[in-house]
Amino acid sequence: DLYNLSARLALVDSLYDKERPFIIFDDPFTALDDEKTKSALRLLKKFANDSQVIYFTCSKSRSS
Repeated sequence: DLYNLSARLALVDSLYDKERPFIIFDDPFTALDDEKTKSALRLLKKFANDSQVIYFTCSKSRSS
């Protein structure tokens, strides 16, 4: 799942040079353990420096 997230973010990064799309995630880390979730959230925060990221979750442990 973490690989798929990275691949999708890389695809968005390569497809859009100037105008950046917003990205919506609806609880994408349900299959990840706590350590991998932390890594994924760090990746999203880095990506959010250049793009608008909307992240939904129903779990306090998965919030950033």
